[in-house]
Amino acid sequence: LLRLIDTQEYDITLVSRGTWPFDTEQVIKPHVTAVVCNREDSLESCSELINIIQTTDEFYAVLDFSGFEPTWVQDAVQVLQNKVRVYVYVSTDSVYEVSEGAEDDIQLNRRGELTTKLVEGQVIRPSNVGTKQRLNDADPYGNQKLSGEEVLQENKNFSFVILRFSDVIGPRDGTDRWMLYHLWIKYSQVLDIPITVPKEVSNILTSATYVEDAASAIISAIKSEKSWNDAYNVACEETFNVVSYIHSMADIFGLKDIQVNAVPAQESFAVFPSVRRGPIDITRAKQELKFVPTPLQDVLNKTVEWYETVFAANQVVREHMLEEFIVDMLDEVDDGHAIERLLHAVGEELGVDYGYDPDAEYDDGDL
Repeated sequence: LLRLIDTQEYDITLVSRGTWPFDTEQVIKPHVTAVVCNREDSLESCSELINIIQTTDEFYAVLDFSGFEPTWVQDAVQVLQNKVRVYVYVSTDSVYEVSEGAEDDIQLNRRGELTTKLVEGQVIRPSNVGTKQRLNDADPYGNQKLSGEEVLQENKNFSFVILRFSDVIGPRDGTDRWMLYHLWIKYSQVLDIPITVPKEVSNILTSATYVEDAASAIISAIKSEKSWNDAYNVACEETFNVVSYIHSMADIFGLKDIQVNAVPAQESFAVFPSVRRGPIDITRAKQELKFVPTPLQDVLNKTVEWYETVFAANQVVREHMLEEFIVDMLDEVDDGHAIERLLHAVGEELGVDYGYDPDAEYDDGDL
């Protein structure tokens, strides 16, 4: 949205639940018509949105970032009717997890033997009913997003573009995935807690999508009519696994000898990868959307720089990051003083006194 706002070419209506994470209330809200709706309710019940649709001849583009359920996508198709030039649906590489061949590829990837990337044509529902149900049960999110794709492919009202992103990394990550590793790695020597990953995911290769690349792909899709009514993978060219990702971040922080231990799944966690089948091939996006991916190392450098800047300058974001890190990880593995050492180190670095009470149990919002 920031990229679209900067062009000053569009009148933008933003439909959301009304939350404004990070600095979006300052940098986005003043430049859009903000409408509060909850997609768990019918869009017909959102009178302000319906009025905008009824009084608008045509929407140059609709960008659907939150079509998590097929019924929500179908709802949008019904209320928009034929007033959309192109509907851009933000999908996911999770759709490959529920497609034909997924089980074999997952096993190859776990053993570190996968040698190929996934192409768009591999999104095909299994013909075997038992396999289809098993994959859907294992990845309900992938099943729902693929069902959303199928709604658009069957609609007769307007053109569409499906963009399949991998795990999105970069500034303003609302999932908190990045910041957990960011803090764990940056303060690893202070915490004196081994960095661990589950053995079963330690070899799994995956892709990542840089948030700025996602924006570029969306804008290209909007403007390139010849790309419509098709699906595209969008990600960095390079692949990685969670161990190499941690080592790359450690290098950025100047930590050259960091140890990463692969342990049983119940003794650790991994926020990357969110999929198991493997990385995605971006050849089609490069050819049809003229997509130019940012090198992965540049993505890591830029993302670390942004989080370091906001961690130092924005107290609300900093305390959210610390609270989530303490609650989600340190409460489980604290040796009795790790939280105290962390807050002391942050205080020394930024000149902040958190007045940590080692006898207290911390929940969200308590820091």
